[in-house]
Amino acid sequence: MVYRNRIQMSYVLKRKRNRALEILSALLILVISQACNKDDDLPLVMTDGNRITLSSDEIVYYGNESDFLHSYTSLFPCKYSFISNNRGPYLQEESYSIEGYDDRFIGHWEKAKFGDWIKKYGLEPNKVFYCATIKYVSYMPIPLSGEDYIPVMPLNNMGYSPWTSNRSFDIDYNNQYPKYVFYTCFRYIGYNDKLAGVYIDLPLTNKLIWNFTVKK
Repeated sequence: MVYRNRIQMSYVLKRKRNRALEILSALLILVISQACNKDDDLPLVMTDGNRITLSSDEIVYYGNESDFLHSYTSLFPCKYSFISNNRGPYLQEESYSIEGYDDRFIGHWEKAKFGDWIKKYGLEPNKVFYCATIKYVSYMPIPLSGEDYIPVMPLNNMGYSPWTSNRSFDIDYNNQYPKYVFYTCFRYIGYNDKLAGVYIDLPLTNKLIWNFTVKK
């Protein structure tokens, strides 16, 4: 029991610390971006009719896959619907798995080029692609008083979250509804240099599986 409590406490502390660092970084980016003229935003209409906005015309080079995967950000506007079939009840000390997701959001577009590693996904190195972060969300009911949701490893069917470098998901609480929000982030290769759709989520996964337990 002591060991379990230590794991839970370690998870909570890591999540808070890394979340704080991510928020601080996002605020710094926001301050810098607001110092620039809004006219610097670069809207584009892709061949599928989708409109995206680049905050910069700079091309970021990702020489290895790991750098690309971990360059996501979860801090962009998301209009949560809070519509879900996840009703519970989820009981303390039980383990659960939920497949799929309730919402997805795409944000933080950039122009990127890749090293030779991109060939395994059928794409050409050193070509321009339009990339973003894609955020998958699952809405969860509030657990009983004093209880928390805790991700359970391994989470090989997830993207990434700010609290660990391993594949996992993070958990936010929304006061308005109230609901818990499970979310995980993937990198998204959306379009090529001809503005045509590529539509690849990385890391690759066949389906999302959220593994978690409930602890007090």
